[in-house]
Amino acid sequence: MGLVTAFRHVGDEINPKLAQSEAEILHDAVKEKKGSYEETIRVLTTRSRTQLVATFNRYREIHGTSISKVQKKGTPHPFISFP
Repeated sequence: MGLVTAFRHVGDEINPKLAQSEAEILHDAVKEKKGSYEETIRVLTTRSRTQLVATFNRYREIHGTSISKVQKKGTPHPFISFP
């Protein structure tokens, strides 16, 4: 029997290097359809809201569009959905 747990970081600290690397992980998963779902799930479920905002902002700075716009244009990703 498997047991799944998740620890979500809390706080207002931002790690810019982490935002950079995880923006690339999300880009590979969403736009390029590369990478693993495990990495996408890990990023989205373990980072604080503040860190996720920094990651999404870095994504927009690097790729010139928001992750939500990329997701709406492409094939739906099973773990990332924006209304």
